[in-house]
Amino acid sequence: MVIACSGIFVYFGTFQAPFVYDDAHAIVGNPYIKNLAEFQQVVGIGNLFNRSVLLLSWAVNFALGGENVFGYHLLNVILHVCVSILVYLLAKECMKLDSGLDPAFKKSLPLATTLIHSVNPLSVQAVTYLSSRSALLVTAFYLLSFFCLIRYFTGQAGVEKKPSLLLLVCGILGFVMGAGVKETIVTLPVMVFIYLCLRDTAGMKAGIVKAGALLTGLILLYLGFRYYRLGVLFSLPADPSFQLIPRDLYLFSQIKFMTFYYLLKQWIPVGLNFESDTRLVEGWSDPFVITSLGVLLVLNVAIFRSRQKWLWFAWIWAGICILPTSSIIPLKQVVTEHRAFLPGIGLEIILAGVWLRFSQTIPTVRPVFFSFLIIFSLLTVHRSLDFRSRIQIWEDTLKKSPQKILVFNNLASNYIKEERYGDAERVLQAVLKLNPYYSYALVNLGNLMAKRNDWESAIKKFDEAIFSGSKDPWAFYNAGLARNMVKRYDEAIPLLQRAIRMKSEVPEFYFALGNALMHTKRNDSALKMFRKALALRPEYASAQNNIGVIFWNIKSLDLAEEAFKKSLALEDDSLEGHANLANVYLVQKRYEEASVHLERVLQMKPDDEKTQKLMKIAQTMKDVPQP
Repeated sequence: MVIACSGIFVYFGTFQAPFVYDDAHAIVGNPYIKNLAEFQQVVGIGNLFNRSVLLLSWAVNFALGGENVFGYHLLNVILHVCVSILVYLLAKECMKLDSGLDPAFKKSLPLATTLIHSVNPLSVQAVTYLSSRSALLVTAFYLLSFFCLIRYFTGQAGVEKKPSLLLLVCGILGFVMGAGVKETIVTLPVMVFIYLCLRDTAGMKAGIVKAGALLTGLILLYLGFRYYRLGVLFSLPADPSFQLIPRDLYLFSQIKFMTFYYLLKQWIPVGLNFESDTRLVEGWSDPFVITSLGVLLVLNVAIFRSRQKWLWFAWIWAGICILPTSSIIPLKQVVTEHRAFLPGIGLEIILAGVWLRFSQTIPTVRPVFFSFLIIFSLLTVHRSLDFRSRIQIWEDTLKKSPQKILVFNNLASNYIKEERYGDAERVLQAVLKLNPYYSYALVNLGNLMAKRNDWESAIKKFDEAIFSGSKDPWAFYNAGLARNMVKRYDEAIPLLQRAIRMKSEVPEFYFALGNALMHTKRNDSALKMFRKALALRPEYASAQNNIGVIFWNIKSLDLAEEAFKKSLALEDDSLEGHANLANVYLVQKRYEEASVHLERVLQMKPDDEKTQKLMKIAQTMKDVPQP
């Protein structure tokens, strides 16, 4: 109860925090999570290396509440509380590694560790930033699988009570499910084996070889299946950074950040940053790399000279669990806080142990520990509130990363969404002073011009972004869309086709191309585009309406009527949909039905003179006997 309450309390203010940054494409614009009933056909739970289990969790959220953020945050907080409970069990297992520990210490450390984990400010990004659910979910599967496997193997060796085969099945299942969330799960068999080797019992030594063979088989199966599905082992094909960033420089940089970011922020969590302005080091001789190696060496010597196996295990846990994201596989974000969620558990165990050792020696330390937890809680609440709005999180980030162009640009994007155009232009001009050819800023300036209906200026900015070498499909889409707005449809078509080739799952791209094709009287091609948009987004009423417009243009009134009815079934308050259907009925001399839809148009636009005239005609003609 204490664990649950502490976890819920510090994150209670985040339940309405909006979707931020990568949430836009990972959740809001992700077509693979929109239909839970078809999830198995569209994604497939067995598609582990495309994070199928993570996608399934979002699909469940979308099925239950659509894009209402409350459900997503509620599940994240529930996962955090569940992880905190599993951390308690992990810490209890750590206490079994040393037979001579003080009973009071053994009893207190699991709860102290869990309380630190529950309110640790460094966990805020993992819990509150919805795209970081992968850190929560993989940690839950990791810990659950770890607990089941060590209970099974220690039972097999006679150290614990006789195990059930169900423990082994659950442990392997947890590993498989974790593989469908994040690659970090690959270190699980290693940590299980290390734990078994540290268990100080004669019986355990006899079962280590058997356990090692099974755990090695688990890793080999994972790596073999990964190679079979992806064709690679130590690369991420979906992330272009692994080709752009040298592996050696990434490794040296991670050595620096292990000490000067993750380790430091874990114990002194101030100045947390959503998009840290960290740079790659230039080589192994960088002073921070050398200093970091020295610090890590000193800590290693001190910890392993302590002869306390629980301490060894916690330190090894932190080192091993961070390797998949912070070693030789380059990732787009060099440093990000949610990566510390799983490895940080080891450091939290150490921190709890340090506090308890001091409290045993100095009685006055105990109330200081509770003060420490209160400070951690307040820092967590304060940090989590930075996520209350998109603008607030990016303004906070800009204060901490004032030289990072991406931060300026993302802040400007959100200013535009909130119609703070003056602020957006000020920030974008600052970006272009730092880099005049930064294509994302040019695209955003184009968006700003578009919001002001200055389409020609918008086109110039979008074209500048494309000429500067932009690989962003939205630059091509916006350039095409702006041309549609000024009726330069022939120019728009190749740009929109290029956007679709670059990113084929965005329904807006097909809709805009369909519009351009429709206005150039390429009706068959336009119909294909609108139908493709509907296939990607079945509730896309405007696409359905435009299908009706095409049939209206070619005088297929029955098909036009059917399409407009479908459009209104999707969006009943569509002024255009009611006006179009009324026109069909007027041409068909179905005046009474036309009157119904004209009335709806006038409810939404009472001063529209054309509709008023059509209503008079319909009212007059419906009483005239039709031949």
